[in-house]
Amino acid sequence: MPLNFFSLPGEIRNKIYEELLVLPQPVIIDIATDFWHDLHGVLPAVKLDTSGLCLALLHVSKRVYSEASSLFYSENRFTLLDLEFLFRHPLQNVILTSFLDRIGRQNASFLRHICIAFPAFDDYHIGRVTLRENSIRTLELIRLNCPNITTLETSLETTNAMEVAINALDSPRAATEALALVDARFKAISPLEEVIVNVYGEPPSDDLRKKIRDHAWTIKVTEYSDDD
Repeated sequence: MPLNFFSLPGEIRNKIYEELLVLPQPVIIDIATDFWHDLHGVLPAVKLDTSGLCLALLHVSKRVYSEASSLFYSENRFTLLDLEFLFRHPLQNVILTSFLDRIGRQNASFLRHICIAFPAFDDYHIGRVTLRENSIRTLELIRLNCPNITTLETSLETTNAMEVAINALDSPRAATEALALVDARFKAISPLEEVIVNVYGEPPSDDLRKKIRDHAWTIKVTEYSDDD
């Protein structure tokens, strides 16, 4: 008698799905068309870098899709573009909107781990710190569309520019107030359990590192060597 796949115990089917649909590294959300099409009111098409995955499995049948799609979206880590592009083009909320539209509300509800750029600050020059509108929109998109998100991973190319701008305010509370703005936005995403701050290049000052840890965020520093 031929083996019926669905006669296998659910835990074995899930193990097969996991082997074929979950990566140890992040799944990169990339753009499939000209990024600047959004200037004309058209969302850029997005694609996923799923090298090493067998996404064809999701098209085998409706039942397989129903069982496996939740695992694909919940167990993988999704990151918005590669870091170099992300730092040069901060309109990540446009790309995130396109991604969420593409996968649909149900699949978005399965997402548990997303990596975005660390929220950017604005208006240093007028003596106060505010969050940039595109950063606010990105966090709102996650809050409204990802009800089961548990880990938010953020990335900074360097903290130098942020520290210089905050220090220019000549206020001992500037950095504290700036990070409190971000923390309030993170806390508004109620299911969130962990915030990771990745810093690349020169590490943050001891003072800023302490302030980041005071919010119970995990900080990971990757310093570039001369050979990089």
